[in-house]
Amino acid sequence: MEDTVWIVGGGLAGTLLGLEFERLGRRFRWFDQGSGATSSQVAAGLFNPLLGPRMSPDPGDWSELATRYREWEKRLAAKFFYPMPMRRPLRGTKVTEADFPRKGQGWEAVVEGEEVFITGGGWVDLPVLLAAARKRGLARGVLEQRLVPAEEAQGHKVVWCGGLADFSSPAWQNDPLVKGRWQAVRGDLLTLKAPQCRQEHISIGARFLLPLGKGLFRFGATHESDVLSMDERPLVRDHLLAEAALVPGLGNFELIDHRWGIRPASRTLEPLVGRHSTQENWFLFNGFSGKGVSAIPRQLGAIVQLVWP
Repeated sequence: MEDTVWIVGGGLAGTLLGLEFERLGRRFRWFDQGSGATSSQVAAGLFNPLLGPRMSPDPGDWSELATRYREWEKRLAAKFFYPMPMRRPLRGTKVTEADFPRKGQGWEAVVEGEEVFITGGGWVDLPVLLAAARKRGLARGVLEQRLVPAEEAQGHKVVWCGGLADFSSPAWQNDPLVKGRWQAVRGDLLTLKAPQCRQEHISIGARFLLPLGKGLFRFGATHESDVLSMDERPLVRDHLLAEAALVPGLGNFELIDHRWGIRPASRTLEPLVGRHSTQENWFLFNGFSGKGVSAIPRQLGAIVQLVWP
């Protein structure tokens, strides 16, 4: 009989891996302590085909990415995938108008005035996705809402998808796949109500402004390396509020909530996906930084191949 694989972690990586195992008909158990990973719960969920100050084109097929999220929406009977145009200012980047238009699989970018207008990007409502998947996992009897200590995992085939908890655990912190290859990154963001703002695209600059509908917007996020504090920080909140007050077209707004989370980011800019150096049946599926929405679906095949060669 095929081994039952344990998935440890209820953030985006563990959730999508569970959905992939289910699709493939693999035997698995899924463990999470109760509310899903903090970093996935508060992440903006953006997917953007032009990366960094050079607006380097993402080489992946964005139409395929959209197809996968729509399949997950159908399976989970929930709406969480929102294609939406994006605008990025040319000023402050390392590209010029002469570098456009650019086009890839499922996306296109053109210059309009002093901005780059991008179609093919958008956002994923991660809390809705995670909640729908947890509901399905509980109904199917595969999700157990508890922690799994390393001692219990001995002798089992396990994929660790626990975010920050993996990297600070005795099971992984000294493994060559992890040691010295990651950093903690804290992000704070705000939800604002701005009923006079009519913006229907995602603005991306030093901060992003994401329309959620019904006059609500998400604004942020900060990016602070090697910060492990999960305390509320009013000074950071107030700084973001001051920045939001300067956003053209936002108008008067009120603060709805202030969210924050800490995620592990790979120092190599590549996800940390691989096998444990001494526990041959343990695997890591982690370290996707702020690109998890696009990177995790593309890495599912790689981790499946590692687990079932």
